[in-house]
Amino acid sequence: MKQHLRTKSYRNSAALAIVAVIVLSLSIGILRAFAQDQPLGYRLIEVTETEFVYQIFAFQEERRLDLSDLEVWPNIVGTEPIGLMFWNEPDLKYRLLEKGFARLRNEANSPSIYIEAQESAKQQGLGMWYVPPVESTPVPDATDSTSSKLSPIALVLGFISLIPWKSIANLALVAVGLFGGYELVMLVIGWFKRHRVTFIMAGEPATGKSWLWARLLTPNITVQELKQIESSKRVTTKSARTLPMGRFDIVPKLVDLPGRSSSDLVDQFLDQKRFRFLQKLLIPQKRVWVLLVSTTPKNNVTRDSSESDKVDTGYIREQLGALRTAAGFLGSRNVPKPDCVILCVSKFDLFATMASSDSASDEARNKVTGFFSAHIERVKLQCEQKRIPFRFVIVSALKGWDTDQILRHVESALYGK
Repeated sequence: MKQHLRTKSYRNSAALAIVAVIVLSLSIGILRAFAQDQPLGYRLIEVTETEFVYQIFAFQEERRLDLSDLEVWPNIVGTEPIGLMFWNEPDLKYRLLEKGFARLRNEANSPSIYIEAQESAKQQGLGMWYVPPVESTPVPDATDSTSSKLSPIALVLGFISLIPWKSIANLALVAVGLFGGYELVMLVIGWFKRHRVTFIMAGEPATGKSWLWARLLTPNITVQELKQIESSKRVTTKSARTLPMGRFDIVPKLVDLPGRSSSDLVDQFLDQKRFRFLQKLLIPQKRVWVLLVSTTPKNNVTRDSSESDKVDTGYIREQLGALRTAAGFLGSRNVPKPDCVILCVSKFDLFATMASSDSASDEARNKVTGFFSAHIERVKLQCEQKRIPFRFVIVSALKGWDTDQILRHVESALYGK
């Protein structure tokens, strides 16, 4: 299989989820600030010589202010002397004094702020402190002043104050929360639907693990590019890219057998990481083992080379011991069981001109299979005992022969085909 459904990785979904949370938080903050910062509207009910009766639109309750310590200007009785709109609830006594609509009965015992407001009204000649010129004109009646008339702006502001801004803001918050919460939940669900597939490729050094992974990742990779990978030696577990397969992300681990130290080798198969239990709980994982063997560790050998160069019997026996080590992990209770084990013979291009699946390569396929009959029986037996699906393939990463069979076996193990 050379083409697979490639979807975005769960890392992109996580980034989108973070952006959604940030946008949702900012929206909620703005709406809350708007809901809390609305104006207060007042409606005057009555002004008497001893009491100021009014109503705040936002609270729909009647309030009374005792004016017994003030001498109210008679001209404002029965009028609306202060105004309709305030952003914060004002000190009404202070407003009456600064407009000259009242005076303090006892200045000595009054707060200094009230005394200053009264002095300011005196200096400006406002309200009851008005002094007519020599050729006097009738003192303007407060009932005829602009303050007692409702201007269009005041009417508009009064109407705005009647709108239940808090209720509207709360509804908006609920709508934003539902929409943003739904999107966030869908992102999280999509994230957790992405399954990780631990793809362990184990084998002796020079069996062709890096080349095979590069071929699986990029089916059209050239021979020159493969050789550059070998020379640079940069295809490692940390640097290798993941391979999307439907809703799965295949994450490679390239393990040398027995090139690693025994403790490091055990850690690779145990998959011991921090928070592994939590990771397994939140993100379901599957595992596939690909055990690689080859007839020679040499990479400069071709089909025209001598038989001794193409077939290293000592190297083949050494790989049998390494496979016994790997197969032994299948019997351990501490090692996560793979969903499939694939025994793969690489470098088939040393023995044939066609892929092993081609009938023209029957003789070469039987020959190569004979080299690794003991290897096949050892791994197959262990898999049968543990009821783990076992597959055997012969490939050439250099030529790209039958590497898609590995992907088909992986797909079958993941989707149960």
